[in-house]
Amino acid sequence: MNTVITINGNTGSDENYVTWSPSPARIQLMNAGGAANPVRVRLRNQNAGQGRQLSFFLQRTDAASDELELDLPTDGNPVDFFVAGKYDQDNMTHYDASMEVVAADGGNTLSVTPVFVRVRRNANTLSGNPLLESERDLFLSALATLNNSGNGLYEQFRDMHLQNSLDEAHGFSGFLPWHRAYLLDLERELQKIEPRAALHYW
Repeated sequence: MNTVITINGNTGSDENYVTWSPSPARIQLMNAGGAANPVRVRLRNQNAGQGRQLSFFLQRTDAASDELELDLPTDGNPVDFFVAGKYDQDNMTHYDASMEVVAADGGNTLSVTPVFVRVRRNANTLSGNPLLESERDLFLSALATLNNSGNGLYEQFRDMHLQNSLDEAHGFSGFLPWHRAYLLDLERELQKIEPRAALHYW
């Protein structure tokens, strides 16, 4: 018996990225092996108190919890939940959070899913703290690499904001969602260069 976790609709283990805001996730029971229906499982941090920590939610609006119990059907139908990273830790270690699923009856580990938490920092608070300055340097290095990559990608982002889409981006009701998608696309390109990089705000 084992479980499979899907985060943000992605099934690849190299795409398990979350922020401090709850992300949609799903869990499925695989190879039930004749277990009684349903099977109760507990989601938790594999190493509580060590490394990056995760919070779990049954609904996005629920209070954060360090553990979450769910009943999984033996037919493999997925059960939805939400997961987020704890805000007050650094971005410096890649995949140092681990989501462990254990059987509530007996405590056997059914799966361990590595997760990387990216936190968008206030740019005004990055100076004077060596850890946060390192996060800033990762971002700047990735931005410089993107700018110097020779394929004009950075220029495309600049031009996209100024030329063909100017009216769509600034003149109509799409202003907020357009810029959200624009920044997310830029952030993803930076993360192809440096997976730990995250845009800062302000």
